Amino acid sequence: RGKLEAGLRSDAEWNDNSYRVEALREGSWQQLSAYNDNFLYLENVNAAYFIAGTEIGRFSGEVGLRAENTRIRTELKSINSVNNQNYLDIFPSVFLNYHFNEQQSLQLSYSRRLHRPWSRALLPIVDFSDNRSNFTGNPNLKPEFSNAYEAGYLQYWGTGSLLTSFYYRHRTDVIERITEQNRGVIRIYPINLAT
Repeated sequence: RGKLEAGLRSDAEWNDNSYRVEALREGSWQQLSAYNDNFLYLENVNAAYFIAGTEIGRFSGEVGLRAENTRIRTELKSINSVNNQNYLDIFPSVFLNYHFNEQQSLQLSYSRRLHRPWSRALLPIVDFSDNRSNFTGNPNLKPEFSNAYEAGYLQYWGTGSLLTSFYYRHRTDVIERITEQNRGVIRIYPINLAT
């Protein structure tokens, strides 16, 4: 017994963010021009995937492969700053099961994944919430990649079951928020920092 699955997927996201900050001074609203801008964001993700699975005796398994192309374009209008990202990545996955009997089985799996920064994390405009703390996005952020490994043992009884598993995940280009203080103002922004 086996299965075969294949497919295509396409996602697009477009944002046009106009920001304007005003402060009430002496009874009238005045623009804070340092915080006013227009930011354009376009993301297009195209993917193709293939999954094959089989079951032979006590063994069952599934392997998959996904190819994904991501194109991101950001533009900050005030300074005419354009940032383009275009990357193609391959994401394999393997899931294996061995059934010792109807009550006991061993499971092994591996998968490569990615976590893209959301559009707000790429927005380089200062998010003005108060005059002491500002958040600024980073249009140069890259996605986080992870390789995940798992091994598990499953035991069934008449009244329940128990799954014991070991899990390991290795991530690269992990996005962390950095906090800096300059002249009494705290600036928070994301960067690809850790592994």
